[in-house]
Amino acid sequence: MEDTIISTQEILLRISLSLALGGLIGFQREISRNSAGFRTHILVCLGACIAMITNEYLYYQFPDAQLDVARMGSYVISGIGFLGAGSILKDGFRVRGLTTAAGLWVVACLGLAIGAGFYEAALFGGLAVVLVLALLKFIERKFVPMRNRTEIELRIKNSPGQLANALSIIGAAGVLIKDVNLQTSEEEWIEATIMTTIPNKVALIQLKDSLDKDENIIVESIKFSKRN
Repeated sequence: MEDTIISTQEILLRISLSLALGGLIGFQREISRNSAGFRTHILVCLGACIAMITNEYLYYQFPDAQLDVARMGSYVISGIGFLGAGSILKDGFRVRGLTTAAGLWVVACLGLAIGAGFYEAALFGGLAVVLVLALLKFIERKFVPMRNRTEIELRIKNSPGQLANALSIIGAAGVLIKDVNLQTSEEEWIEATIMTTIPNKVALIQLKDSLDKDENIIVESIKFSKRN
């Protein structure tokens, strides 16, 4: 059975490719300053690749054992969830790191494909991941929301229902709420930073007038900026 066991050259090729693809995707995440960067993505891709190579080796080494060639790969896919979950952060009402978590999962899949010797899927898949992370983010920033991003800082009366009331006023003005960040305390007021997209300055002025009419809301600032 020696001739069916993976050669040293093939092992080096698979490991080198996992380092290259994991590093390429990790580099893009690193320059974007995400929680999981260059080394993390390399290690995930490399680990998945080694797991798949080991699984294939065992399959050839023990042909009578009736081993499942996909078993270790399935464990990698399910086990990578703990690392992805660690990259997801909740900050008030804000959830960050979902793209990074998905990227780690995809990198693990690429590592499995490389470890199995499925080079076409790994190469095309790796390039597709880089395009999604880099090019589509650029397109999204440029063209998807043809609106204006506005940051609204409010002080809201610290009593039941007042936060919902403020959000209702904003929503009724036709404004899309993207994010809400609260700083709560036992004091009389709650500080809230609300990220929105507003169609134009006229809608912004109307919104400010609506908020000013409510005695339970104090408008600290509204920062209006064209999305880059």
